Amino acid sequence: MSTLHGLMSAALVYLGLMAITVWLRGKLPAAIGRFSAVVAAALALFALEHVVGLGSLNDLWPVLIALAAWVLWRRRETLSDAAYWRDELPFLLVFAWAVLWRGLDPDIEPTGEQIPNLYFISQYLSGARLPPPDQWFGVAQPFDFYYAFQHYSAALLGRVLDLSGGQAMNLAFCLLFGFAGSLAWYAAKAWDVPRAGRVLLLATIFVGGSGLAPLVQFSVSMPTETQAEKAYAASTAIWASTRWSGVYEERINTPAGEVMFRDERWNANVENAPDLPLETFLYYTLLGDFHPPLGGFLILIFSLALIAALSTSSRQLPSRSTRWMTALLAVTPALALVTNAWVFPLQLGLVALWLILRWMRFKETILIRDAALGAVASVLCIAPFLASFASSALSPSVEVVPEIYRTRLSILLAVLWPIALVILSLLIAKARDLWAWALVVFIIAAGLASEWLFFDDPLPGRYDRFNTVLKVWSWLWVAVLAGLAPIALASRSIWARRLSVATLALLLLPGAWNASRYLWNAEFPHAGRWSGDAWLRQDAAHNQLLQHLQHSPKGVVLENPRRDAYSSHAALALFAAQPSAIGWWGTQNVWRGGSAVIEQRAEESRQLFAGTLSDSRVWLAEHRVDYILWTREEATTLGPRFQALDDALSADYEFRAFDYVGAAPIGLWQRRKLLGVVAP
Repeated sequence: MSTLHGLMSAALVYLGLMAITVWLRGKLPAAIGRFSAVVAAALALFALEHVVGLGSLNDLWPVLIALAAWVLWRRRETLSDAAYWRDELPFLLVFAWAVLWRGLDPDIEPTGEQIPNLYFISQYLSGARLPPPDQWFGVAQPFDFYYAFQHYSAALLGRVLDLSGGQAMNLAFCLLFGFAGSLAWYAAKAWDVPRAGRVLLLATIFVGGSGLAPLVQFSVSMPTETQAEKAYAASTAIWASTRWSGVYEERINTPAGEVMFRDERWNANVENAPDLPLETFLYYTLLGDFHPPLGGFLILIFSLALIAALSTSSRQLPSRSTRWMTALLAVTPALALVTNAWVFPLQLGLVALWLILRWMRFKETILIRDAALGAVASVLCIAPFLASFASSALSPSVEVVPEIYRTRLSILLAVLWPIALVILSLLIAKARDLWAWALVVFIIAAGLASEWLFFDDPLPGRYDRFNTVLKVWSWLWVAVLAGLAPIALASRSIWARRLSVATLALLLLPGAWNASRYLWNAEFPHAGRWSGDAWLRQDAAHNQLLQHLQHSPKGVVLENPRRDAYSSHAALALFAAQPSAIGWWGTQNVWRGGSAVIEQRAEESRQLFAGTLSDSRVWLAEHRVDYILWTREEATTLGPRFQALDDALSADYEFRAFDYVGAAPIGLWQRRKLLGVVAP
């Protein structure tokens, strides 16, 4: 996908979003109306496709674009209104920020969770009835064990515009940022934050770091003599402010870092420190990871924008738009459940808290009824998904955090100081809004709960709390920035405003410094190649392999599962839109709650490549393997075994070579029946 193709796809999407915004203008605020319409359409299709798969939706896009053009023509006077474009600007700026990063570095590589998130999107690209067949298990089992709505929506975008999985993922990533930016801006505007404060707030949410960001700068010193070293130092600082405890704190090499973070309990054995991540928008921007916490952030900001609109509206008999927004607010817990189930309790608690306060204050029965209707409608939409998800998903128990894995005081202070200062700003301002203090209590209670309790998933030892902290702390961090900070910034107290501005500036400056250093100094050899597969194609033989698979009949691909995760294994099949016999089996094992079948298949796959699997012909037939890849890594490390393996496979498969490492070929075996050749 070229830069021009990417920009054209983005332009078509934005044309559709403009039509939605214009059509709903006067009925709902622009940011809320635009996102609500997109979610409603995706949620309705999500429910419908559990009954019947709709296949490719590419024929729809000319119709949708024609409809959008008609709406814009009918409402063309709106497009000449400066107020309309002022409302659009936050979406466009944050969307452009994300496009800049993904456009420069569009690769979808085996770092972080990029490959698994592409795998999730790929499940839905065929348009099969849901739940779809698992593309990482030879389509032998349904993909029904992972919260899916964010990735389904990205695939829906790809199906309408005829995009590959990588193209859809990169474009959906940018759209998610745009939606979140416009909603955060609207929430701040609803609380009456001055424009300069809104700009600072938006920049802090998307470019700022966590409370660790300014402290990391003084804790780790890195060489910055060359351009590459400067880029590495900048990216490391962004990573470190997210993954400090138990990871980057091992790199402390300054006196200031020793004073701030060295705890005697860990001096001799720092590798046992719990890994406690707090992920931010800037971290995901650098990583390019379309991970479910991002969807959780978006749903949270959406709900905070709705709460801001409802809280600042005059107390009268509810208008139609107020009633719609109340129903939409009640939809968000269900959205969280199918997008990032870890934060469902938090999202449900947030919405319930606001509704209870609203009822206690105004006794608005009709709004409670509207909320009930929104909740029921959303549950009905996700019920088909929950029917299979509930029995297949990982169900971790709630356990008490062992004392050795509780958060050290130095880490707590580093994380909490911005939150404490925002709350102090509210105290100085003598904030009278009951919602502000209810949200403060909710955030503190949720933070304390995550310190004493955790969801016990299969990750062991120092990773016991990893997923709980990652999801809860990161969600609470966004709640502070998008929920509490606007109220402090809108205060009449100049000292409260100054303190909140100073707090946000301290978070923004190190993030902006490191982001700009990285963008200025890093090399981006694959800029503009939106498919995300350029890192694979830079190897000429692998490029030919990928092209061959893309143009071959659909069939199960077997690659050597060299490692359990975070490797290039399964990437060629994934980018070729072909199912794999075995994917990142270690990660799959965690998702499926520990499966002996997955471990057995991975071990047998390794034995096949090593030449020690008994009766490989029967095994391959049982698992319906149509393609077996012999990549550069196999040619380099297992080259001498090639001939014996070829002899064992030749009855059913024909080998095709694309290059050689010495005498060892790089290529693939393809089942003869796919070539029109009958096996002997």
